[in-house]
Amino acid sequence: MRDILKQIDFSSIEDNDNVADIETIINEYRIKINESNLLQAESPRRHSEANFDSKLWIFYNSNTDKYSYIDFKEVHDLLKLNLISSDDYNILKCWYVSLITKDSIEPSTVSRVYSSLLDTYIKTQGFKKEKIITKQGNELQTFIDLSNKHAKREKIRALTSYANFLDEIGYIKEGFDILCHTAFNQKYKQETGIRELPRSSSIFTFDFCVKDFFNNSSDDLLKKIYYPVLIWWKVTNVIPIRPSELATTMGRDCLLEEDGHYFLKLKRVKLKRTKHTIHKGRLPVLNKIAISKEIYDVIKKYIEITDFTKSETLFSWDALVQLKDEYMYERLYDDFKEFLPQFKREGEKLNWMIFGESTFRALLDSFYKNIVENQYGYYFEQGQKLTPGDTRHLAFCNLALQGLSPVEIALLGGHTTLSMQESYVNHIQYFIDNEVLSYLSDRTTNVNTKKLFKRLLTIVKSKTPAYKLDIDFSLYDKDDYGIGYCLADEKKGDVCDDVPHCVFCSKWWCEPTNESYIQAKKWILESEISPLAKQIEIESEFFMNIIREAKNVNINGLAEIDKLEDERIRAQALKVKSKVDKLAFLKASLIEEKLNENENNTVIITGEEPLIDKKDNIRTLKR
Repeated sequence: MRDILKQIDFSSIEDNDNVADIETIINEYRIKINESNLLQAESPRRHSEANFDSKLWIFYNSNTDKYSYIDFKEVHDLLKLNLISSDDYNILKCWYVSLITKDSIEPSTVSRVYSSLLDTYIKTQGFKKEKIITKQGNELQTFIDLSNKHAKREKIRALTSYANFLDEIGYIKEGFDILCHTAFNQKYKQETGIRELPRSSSIFTFDFCVKDFFNNSSDDLLKKIYYPVLIWWKVTNVIPIRPSELATTMGRDCLLEEDGHYFLKLKRVKLKRTKHTIHKGRLPVLNKIAISKEIYDVIKKYIEITDFTKSETLFSWDALVQLKDEYMYERLYDDFKEFLPQFKREGEKLNWMIFGESTFRALLDSFYKNIVENQYGYYFEQGQKLTPGDTRHLAFCNLALQGLSPVEIALLGGHTTLSMQESYVNHIQYFIDNEVLSYLSDRTTNVNTKKLFKRLLTIVKSKTPAYKLDIDFSLYDKDDYGIGYCLADEKKGDVCDDVPHCVFCSKWWCEPTNESYIQAKKWILESEISPLAKQIEIESEFFMNIIREAKNVNINGLAEIDKLEDERIRAQALKVKSKVDKLAFLKASLIEEKLNENENNTVIITGEEPLIDKKDNIRTLKR
């Protein structure tokens, strides 16, 4: 990954193609909402001009026959009193347009989000630093604390969403750091014990299904339909790009080859720095990232198989519709055809040349139903399915544990300031807890460890019973946990395998009984996994504190991490990573069955530890 950063030309990283003035960005969102036909001129009790500049937005949901509203009057009053700028006012509106048109959130839900943010936005006059930190304390923290559990969750979601949007477009003002720190810290505390991301068992299962389907399925047409899922899985697990960057803004000409090196071109546009925004410590826009030949070839193949249609974006909406229609026609009586996503026809879609994040969400959901559930038999409890944005978090954590500095990670992730590191630093412990680092998407760095990996149950079952062996066990050393023996013969020059523990060594022997397996498993859990997990918890917390406290300096107008801080981060990352690899190895060895052991089995993936129990032909992953 560090090679990616070596190939960045910082002298031309932020040119005229990468930046836009604020009115251009506002006008982009103005056009989106005005052309969406979502704004209504009237409801039974309200009237509006039905455009971006209206002080009242009216929406109508034909499914529920209900109206919802976003009333900007109070915010507009701040504008009239010169307490906020016209840019502040319009950027707030742009955020709501983004929620509706890019994130595909129902206007009625957006209306509730607006209500959650309105009071504190008015009180802090658009999150001004001097209005957030007062003699009474942190007004944002007070705003969150004085709420019941449900309201607190809604407020935190609104604040973090708004912070993410400001960072994405580069509208960074005084007070932004406090907004980020308060919102993301509260978000992390709220999620402790209730994970926002799926557990490792859910991720492993999805990873297996993706690989097996695209490697072994004979249904070429179905693979073409779901090809964007494969690209998303391979790209965003390595590079922390946003779902919207992949599905909405990445162009068909996104691939670049230069002197045997391969690159992915991103369309990241940031706001020109104005008198209202912070100039120092800003990060440049990174629009070109080095990728592997494998990823380059996967993307190139998709472009070639969908070249029968036109598209402004990498993923082709028109090709997807045509491929789905062809599949439905050829397999008229297939049982699972109903799980293929339903797409709007040309004329109903706002812009059929753009694929869009909402289309990708529908496609990913269809892949879960049609492939993961219907073909492989894995059913996921609520919260255990991956969403398009989850891999971005995983990629951030992986980069941090590789020792990259916050600046390097921010560049790859398209962040404008280091304040946004809060959004991924708080997930590092989650990442460690779920043993994803070594076993996700073929990114294992320790090849020897992967070759030696075996499941404990398989190891014990494979041993030859003592009565069949012509061995005097009194001549050999008993293992430390009193289960078996080390049969390495020093006189013959036997050398033990380089493995975490004796049970994984080819020289270790035990009676192939259930009792031996239970003893070995108990010893690994109590004497190895539990202490190791505690060590990782302590060292990872120290690691996260180093990242949070890292001081950045400005060199030639660019933000960089102090050299000594950078070295501390890299050293601690390697220390944590080595222990995480070992923990992943141990925990994975306790998973007792292969994912594809019996195609007739139904597997229910829960949010609990991956230990498998068979009962009535149903396998449930449980504690």
